[in-house]
Amino acid sequence: MKPSLLLSLLILFASFACSDKEVVPSFHEKRALLVDQNWKVGLLSIDDGADESANYQRLSLDFGEQNSLVATSTNGQSFFGTWAYTQLETGNDQLRIQFTGSDLLDRLNRNWQIESFQNSKIELRSEGPGQSGLSRLQLVKQ
Repeated sequence: MKPSLLLSLLILFASFACSDKEVVPSFHEKRALLVDQNWKVGLLSIDDGADESANYQRLSLDFGEQNSLVATSTNGQSFFGTWAYTQLETGNDQLRIQFTGSDLLDRLNRNWQIESFQNSKIELRSEGPGQSGLSRLQLVKQ
């Protein structure tokens, strides 16, 4: 086989191999994506329970630059909270959500471990002391 043909085949193979890789945003890029977009609850399951996301369909979540969090319903009612996006010693990312004054939004109050972070969807999980099972949250870009 000619060296130029072999080199061309290697370059072609390398380009296909690289195109299949998902580019994972850095910690700071993830935080910026969280702030730059409004999100809605795509899935919420608390303590291995049923999907509760229907209760949240009319809410928009806005993660503010200074860790403020606002949930606004389609009727204009707003609820306020805080959030923190941190990297744990294990290297995993964590999103802490804390609302007050709303029984519905209190269900989101947890330290959520990031399972998957894409530009338009974030998948989170929470389990640990004080919980009776695995909780899952999916945030979807609006």
